[in-house]
Amino acid sequence: MIVGSFSIYFHATLSLVGQLLDEVSIIWVVFCGVALWFPRRLYPSLFNGSRKYFKLMMFLITMVSTVLACMKPSLNNFFMMPFIIPCWECWSSK
Repeated sequence: MIVGSFSIYFHATLSLVGQLLDEVSIIWVVFCGVALWFPRRLYPSLFNGSRKYFKLMMFLITMVSTVLACMKPSLNNFFMMPFIIPCWECWSSK
């Protein structure tokens, strides 16, 4: 609902603030989805299968990407790419 409302705001106003809100909310949704549904078998060995540490790492990456997205909006397109590609590999293997 938040992504939809920010997207409506951005497309209605076409303002830079609206664009940032829209893109940052999408970044948060993608990172939350990865933190919740990323398969444990694909975790880096650093986490030893612990979802708690994986979620903490995802939260930290999300916070850093949010700050960087606000400082340099042109980087927003590249924040989500590294996290979508590994998930796509899992889905396409079925």
